[in-house]
Amino acid sequence: MIKPETDMKRMLEQMTAQVEKTKAVAREVAELQVEGEVAEGHIKVTVTATGSLVGVHLDPKAMRMPSEDLAEAIVEASRVATQNAAVRVREIWAENGVQSDLDVASLIQGSADVETDIDKRVDEAKEAMRRHGI
Repeated sequence: MIKPETDMKRMLEQMTAQVEKTKAVAREVAELQVEGEVAEGHIKVTVTATGSLVGVHLDPKAMRMPSEDLAEAIVEASRVATQNAAVRVREIWAENGVQSDLDVASLIQGSADVETDIDKRVDEAKEAMRRHGI
């Protein structure tokens, strides 16, 4: 018969492995850059997973647009890129088998702290084991 302590230790080891995998996925997401384009590809923007704008490409044809239309198109391209980033984040999590109750919207808005959340959960599990003498 397996002792409860052994089961708990095995569970902690599995949880620790999952945490490391989740952290690696979080790093991949943090490095993510996604494009959005409008105006038949004449306007392209690049954003990070948090929606931060890191690049704008304007084809010379886009420069012929009225300034208000150009500004609206750039904003729309940014929206498209941000939506694409949210989709890609979900895909990355699914591809890596990461199950998370983190809200993708909070991640995109930059208000989710994945590593701190994970570390907190591991610490709670370790504390529970310590309290039970494991």
